[in-house]
Amino acid sequence: LILLLLIPLEMVQSLIRERNYRNQNTVSEVSSEWSRGQQISGPILTIPYRSYEKTTVNNVEKLVVVTRFVQVMPENLSINGELLPKTLHRGIYDVVVYEGKLQAKGSFTLEDFYALHIAPEDVLWGDVVVNLGISDLRGITNQIQLKMAGAEQTFQPGLKNVSMKEAGVHASFALMGDETELNFSFNLDLKGSSFMNFVPLAKTTDVHLTSSWASPSFQGSFLPADRNLENGFKAQWKVLNLNRPIPPVVQSGSVNYNEHSFGVELYMPTTQYQKSERTAKYGALVIALVFLIIFFVQIMRRLSIHPFQYILIGLALVIFYTLLVSISEFTSFNTSYLISGGAVIVLVSVYLHGVIKNFKSSGIIFALQTFIYGFIYVIIQLEDTVLLIGSIGLFLTLAAIMLASRNVDWYNLKGSKSSEQ
Repeated sequence: LILLLLIPLEMVQSLIRERNYRNQNTVSEVSSEWSRGQQISGPILTIPYRSYEKTTVNNVEKLVVVTRFVQVMPENLSINGELLPKTLHRGIYDVVVYEGKLQAKGSFTLEDFYALHIAPEDVLWGDVVVNLGISDLRGITNQIQLKMAGAEQTFQPGLKNVSMKEAGVHASFALMGDETELNFSFNLDLKGSSFMNFVPLAKTTDVHLTSSWASPSFQGSFLPADRNLENGFKAQWKVLNLNRPIPPVVQSGSVNYNEHSFGVELYMPTTQYQKSERTAKYGALVIALVFLIIFFVQIMRRLSIHPFQYILIGLALVIFYTLLVSISEFTSFNTSYLISGGAVIVLVSVYLHGVIKNFKSSGIIFALQTFIYGFIYVIIQLEDTVLLIGSIGLFLTLAAIMLASRNVDWYNLKGSKSSEQ
């Protein structure tokens, strides 16, 4: 009968997975409409210069002028930001998004660029560009003003003369060519969902983030050097150029250092679907234990319980999981567990009392069912010690069953006179 009941139990688990999949699709849809997770790369100073290359055309060697670009990484970059989380609702589903307020400042030094020994007359100082990678431009909520070299420019959409995987913006500057250090600053108001990441391109990258979100998950190649998780979180990262293989100057047009990113995810605690799925994994165990309790009461009181009655009880135990997931979509998981578990325990106990017609035996069944569901509830709340507590619990359960059944005459469960003589 237990093996037979695994069929509807698997159907219930499939239902839970389907509801969880629908929840994830809703989160993805709302996130894409609001703005996806953001990753900030840069800024990068792009300096064009003329390069003279020999080529052969119709067996005639010619000197061709080609414009190439040098990517200069910041000497230092400091970002202070705050993430303001919001919970959006679509139907019965919740989606966490945020609004970010970032203030960035830093500087470029041109010593490494001058060390390339490019002829000064070949450098196109009037066409210098500052590129800033932003993974989802739809999240920008205000114009971005870049202050640098005594001037202020508005970032324009798209990256220019630099290759990045993300999208981005750029601002053009006309330099004199005698600068050695360029200080810059800008403010960035950015919407996003799920996570905020940064790519540490500067020689020294300092990032300070604060938020009222109580469940941060720090991710990427670098963890915060300092963190505080009281009333939300405060985190500080400090990444040096020695911590990642990024040169201060790149002469090729390709910049792709996403593998060195770091940041924070606004982690959603375990959803009701994940908890329901974990609970359903113990379904066969619950059915087996409840059947075992009923079986012991049956043989102790020398009753005859029909297999059809066992099936009805088993179906009631399976219905618990559909009640659990459906009610949890409208209230907390704990409340749903209490309502669903209480309903099934009362239903099975009242039904068996009508069969057994003994308050003591019915009370024992009620108490042991309550213990089983309580034990499963404790297990699914655990994370690190779930295997240890579960194994100990199962061992003690088996020991109790062996102790209770040690004097049972399994060859004469009905107690015939021949066996008593």
